[in-house]
Amino acid sequence: MKGSLLLTSTDFDKIAKAITNTYELIRLDEQPSETALEMLKEAEISLNEAKSYVLTKLQSIS
Repeated sequence: MKGSLLLTSTDFDKIAKAITNTYELIRLDEQPSETALEMLKEAEISLNEAKSYVLTKLQSIS
């Protein structure tokens, strides 16, 4: 179980990088889509919640 949670951490890093890259691309537009920015913010919040969940699980295993 612990190994699969650690693999998930790598996946979280990839997702975080994708969110960051997407933010950067959207901000290059002169008039960025508010909907796109809101959706990215929601994705970022979900990612942080998932990270917190995994960290809690890791602490309960230790």
